[in-house]
Amino acid sequence: HLGPSVKDEAVACRAASDTQSCMRDLREKVLYMVKFRFYDLEQRAEDLYYKGASTAAIAALDIRIESDKVTFDNTASDAELRNIILDVRDAWSTFVNQVKNDVK
Repeated sequence: HLGPSVKDEAVACRAASDTQSCMRDLREKVLYMVKFRFYDLEQRAEDLYYKGASTAAIAALDIRIESDKVTFDNTASDAELRNIILDVRDAWSTFVNQVKNDVK
């Protein structure tokens, strides 16, 4: 754990003198962390190539996540952001199921 939790930071923002600015900064920080996680999943999949994962499965995951990242960058709606996160989670789950028997 690298620092205070998002929940703790949100509580601190509510007590801050400039609550709106603090919450806006916190939101940007959270969105950055989510996007970093998208990149991390792509890298993990690519690393599994050396353990036997299919290049087709890796490519399909990369394409889906790249598409979701573009949508993520162009979306302001919290509901849509949540849907994108769920889509990436679904893509990762599908990928894992596709390669689990191939990875050694």
